[in-house]
Amino acid sequence: MTEPDQWLVLRFDNGNEDEVFYKVYASFFGGYTDGDSWKLNSGIASVEEDEKSFTFVGQSGSKYKCVKGAYNGGTMYTSNILTAIIEHGNKSNVKITIMPPDTDWVGLFNDGNN
Repeated sequence: MTEPDQWLVLRFDNGNEDEVFYKVYASFFGGYTDGDSWKLNSGIASVEEDEKSFTFVGQSGSKYKCVKGAYNGGTMYTSNILTAIIEHGNKSNVKITIMPPDTDWVGLFNDGNN
């Protein structure tokens, strides 16, 4: 299970409502000898919730355990990568937006409408 230090959920929309999908953008803090890093999951299939975190299950079966208080774009490096991803999407006619932190993740992903 992947456990990011900070995380966001991105919404990908190419203008066709039937093809909208969501991905976890995960940021990881590096240490002195290794730098910060990031991952973008395969696409959210479902989500589980407990008191402290959400566990996003990806289309590939991967799991991202995301602490509730860590919804953030990450470090300067991972924020710059995120900006580049969003800009690339805009150039490819895919609108990529950061979901609000107060989104009902369980309702969004477990009702069959995502």
